[in-house]
Amino acid sequence: MTKLSYNLQGENGPLNRFRKTFFLIKELGLSQLLPYAVYQLRLRSGLIKGATPAGGWKEHQSAAEIQNPRIAFPKMDKDRLIAMGVDTSAAISEGELVLQGLYRPFMGETAVLSFALPEAPLKHWTHYGATFAGADIKLTWEPARFTWVYPLIQAYTLTGDDRYPEAFWQHFGEFVKFNPVNLGPNWASAQEAALRVLALLFALNAFRSSATSTDQRKASIASHVFQCGKRILTTLDYARAQNNNHLLSESIGLILAGTFLADMTPLARNWLKKGFSAFEKGIQAQLETEGTYSQHSII
Repeated sequence: MTKLSYNLQGENGPLNRFRKTFFLIKELGLSQLLPYAVYQLRLRSGLIKGATPAGGWKEHQSAAEIQNPRIAFPKMDKDRLIAMGVDTSAAISEGELVLQGLYRPFMGETAVLSFALPEAPLKHWTHYGATFAGADIKLTWEPARFTWVYPLIQAYTLTGDDRYPEAFWQHFGEFVKFNPVNLGPNWASAQEAALRVLALLFALNAFRSSATSTDQRKASIASHVFQCGKRILTTLDYARAQNNNHLLSESIGLILAGTFLADMTPLARNWLKKGFSAFEKGIQAQLETEGTYSQHSII
């Protein structure tokens, strides 16, 4: 986060507000402040809430079945995993952990893998802030990032055991059940939606040949990726204002969603265009001239 070198405290009078605005423009620049102002205007006016309807968007892809989806990753195989130096016994052990309904949040101690939320009914995502259920909202986001998918992918690649993809499909179904589109804390951040897109497409790529991956289940991935793509694009101005890993991950989410759904929705071409444009601008702004990382944030 950028550390302002000016004292912006004091009375909230017109002069002080002018000073704050002046120093914020000088420190962060209009390229960050204007997108944030636009985002706040849309958020406070209710435009964003109206643009992200509870339950999701009603458009549907033209293809209900996905036989040959466009996935931007190479197919992983056992030999490649071993060549990469993956500890095969550890990978299988981690996969078994997920079969037991457990995972390692933040790569730490084990915890129960569950998507049930201690609040009903869920409110629109614009209602949620930095905390949820009295704790940091990142604790709720962590299982919904689907990082537990990668041990399942490695274990399945090494063994061919259909228990691993079946566990993925079961947990994905649970997530969809307890987290309707645009409702609840797991839709509050477009960056989280982008991370889900990444994990889901890795999983579909790895598990699509499994007998557990029915056409209906594969179509459910396409539907969710479609909803995530719409969610990401709706608040991309917020990511532009952050000018940090939000912009990079969200633009990658748009690129992946656009690539995957290229033959299924006319919106995909726009997602690709916006995603590539945002990523190219974002990656060029990540480093200061002296080579340090520029983790800018306006909050």
